[in-house]
Amino acid sequence: MQKTCDVLLYGDTMLDIVLHLDDQLEFSEVFHVAKNVYISPGGAAANTAVALSRLGITSCLISTTGSDFIGTYLLRDLLGEGVSTKYIKTINGKSGLVISFVTNRNEKVLLSYRGVCYENTISTSGILNDLRKTKLVYVSGYVFNNVDKGSSAVELLRFAHDNKVETFLELGGMPTPNLQVLRELKGFIDFVTMNDQELKIYMETLDVNKALLKLFNLVEPRIVFVKMGEKGSIVYDGYKIIEIPPCNTQVIDPTGCGDAFNAGVIFGLLKGLNPIIAAQLGNAMGAYKAMGHGARFLPRNIIELREFILEHCSFNITIM
Repeated sequence: MQKTCDVLLYGDTMLDIVLHLDDQLEFSEVFHVAKNVYISPGGAAANTAVALSRLGITSCLISTTGSDFIGTYLLRDLLGEGVSTKYIKTINGKSGLVISFVTNRNEKVLLSYRGVCYENTISTSGILNDLRKTKLVYVSGYVFNNVDKGSSAVELLRFAHDNKVETFLELGGMPTPNLQVLRELKGFIDFVTMNDQELKIYMETLDVNKALLKLFNLVEPRIVFVKMGEKGSIVYDGYKIIEIPPCNTQVIDPTGCGDAFNAGVIFGLLKGLNPIIAAQLGNAMGAYKAMGHGARFLPRNIIELREFILEHCSFNITIM
């Protein structure tokens, strides 16, 4: 008997190929030699689902895979990680693929082929049983690039909110500018997150704080979490902007750090912790991921996360 979903996640599952370069990437140059390559499962929503599963949260992923060997590999990996795949459709076509170029200064360029992820549309009537019982619904910004332009995501978030299920929107990957969609979701989102660079681009200002206030007024969520990379994160509740310091680690690969951050935040919120502590957990998860290659370099369980916090972070959190 399958468990009820603690979290329903709507987004991509893809294959990541990460190439590490010794030099800076200039597309005007004809030839580059990579010093290393790492291949692993990926996709923003899938990465967050796996991270949550390792922390003991029952995660159900709403996604699509292709009918190719990559799709088979991605499904087997998710099942091995304990993520429910009952809402993943296998479509006749090619699975999604992301090629990342990471420089020696941890600057990153992404080339994405979304494949059948583009066809990842849903109807709330098909997931009603879990949707009404779940604790939180997560939506990735990438689904607003899908064939339905995000209408499935809007329907899912509004239905969840109307049924008193908490909603979590990752704006990273959303086409810019898409302010009309955000206006449609005004008042229906509990938690919004994105990184500082995306925030400044979306809100058309170089000032992070001004961009944050603009986003808050546009969406009216309960909390906004801004990922600041090596600077930590920011929490805003409509009254006060609070900076959350980072954990002290060496950055080996930034791929998937934002997805790990989201998992830490969601875990904290589900445990009833306040947003500041949830963001601290997010920072810890993101910092742990940064120490290794690929998006799935994550704590194997709560015990590993607790040990990491004690050794690398300036805060201490009592977590189960």
